[in-house]
Amino acid sequence: MTGWTSDVSQMTIIVVGVVQGIGLGFLFVPLSAVTLSKLPLERRTEAAGLYSLSRNIGSSIGISVVNSLLTTNTQVNHADIAHTSPP
Repeated sequence: MTGWTSDVSQMTIIVVGVVQGIGLGFLFVPLSAVTLSKLPLERRTEAAGLYSLSRNIGSSIGISVVNSLLTTNTQVNHADIAHTSPP
C-alpha cells in the first residue's frame, strides 16, 4: 500500500481490505483460543475481558502512533517540496 498513488483503483482497495480482514480473522481467533485455553472455566470470563481490553488499548496506541507519524511525515514532505520548488 505504500506504493499507491491517487490513481489506485477502487477494486484494488476493496481486494486489499478483504484480504486484510480475512487475515485478521485467521490471526485473532486462534490467538484468543490459545490465550484462554489453559485457564480454568471460572476464570475465562474475566480473562476474556482483560484480553479484549489490552487488545483495544494496544490498537489505540498503534493507531495514534501511525497517525502521528503520518502527520509528521506529511509536514516534512510538504516543507521539502516547498523548499525545492522554483519561485
